Amino acid sequence: MGSNNQLGARIVMSNKNFEDAKAVFDKYDGSYYQMVRDGQYEKYKRYCVPKSLEKEWLKSKQNAEYKELLRSKNMYKTAHAFDMYCHFTSLLGDKNGIRIAEEYISDNMTIQDTWTLIREISTYTDLLRAFKAFDHKKKAKIIKFLKELLERNITISDDYKKDGVFPDYLTEEKVREDIVRQIKYWKVN
Repeated sequence: MGSNNQLGARIVMSNKNFEDAKAVFDKYDGSYYQMVRDGQYEKYKRYCVPKSLEKEWLKSKQNAEYKELLRSKNMYKTAHAFDMYCHFTSLLGDKNGIRIAEEYISDNMTIQDTWTLIREISTYTDLLRAFKAFDHKKKAKIIKFLKELLERNITISDDYKKDGVFPDYLTEEKVREDIVRQIKYWKVN
């Protein structure tokens, strides 16, 4: 039988505790790493949230980000929603999410600006790394996406402007250099 300290460390899930646990989970988007970094993981762990409930919360967040992807007209917000969709896909271990992310990029190659697509391709490659899902076909697809970007005019949505000005790293020349660098990287790796 455990000591009083061990028994006292466990919190029975009341409505208040449920709300508190959900608030911590939401604040860190389900990332234990971020909770540990901020010293909140031990507190969260004491709530004894069932993995099945965490999975429901993550699935809900993943679905919300996907809906945001489909409705957002602001490219900055779209890139953020794609990043968060992939984050939740990774935490869920949702391999179907890889296919959805790839299809999303493919479907938007002619619609979105160059910089948003570069960000999404980068996030997609991070997702593939998380799942150790790289193969020859995936690498070829990434190179194809990047080459398509290089062949068209470089565009950057005004949604990325800060105080009416693009950040220094968002010039046509620097974006083109970034695409070339990524193509070289994927041809070698």
